Amino acid sequence: MPKASALKCYFGCIIDGPLHRFPKWEYPYTERFNQWKSVLSLATQERGNNYIYNSVRICHRHFEEYYKSPSKLLTRNAIPTLNLDSTQNPQINMPLTQSPQMTMPLAEQYLVGDEPASASILSRATEKCFKKRESSAIKKLTRKLHEMRQKCKMQ
Repeated sequence: MPKASALKCYFGCIIDGPLHRFPKWEYPYTERFNQWKSVLSLATQERGNNYIYNSVRICHRHFEEYYKSPSKLLTRNAIPTLNLDSTQNPQINMPLTQSPQMTMPLAEQYLVGDEPASASILSRATEKCFKKRESSAIKKLTRKLHEMRQKCKMQ
């Protein structure tokens, strides 16, 4: 494990929050790892996945707010998209539907209307995930409210 003084944001930010480690590069995290890896310079990418996983950290400033939980952890689908040095990789700010990995003939095969089917499936899956999370949070809070009311009656 690297020394605490050696831990810093890859982009050289002043650290005023948590640093996030890259996801593992093995299955089932390969796609997410490659999305994170795309924001790095080519020189860093060539050093290998093991080096990136063990040594490179990205601070909280490079993630959208909806990727962050109140406990300062990232959601499972978090991808660094903010405050990136665009001179290193000009394609990193492209939307997911225009990913550089997607070749044009493949993208044309899956077109539904104006957007690829994979993007609409992704957005629907994300919506379902947030709805499930919200409903479970509401259930927990309702249960806690009920317990607190019972406690209040007892006292």
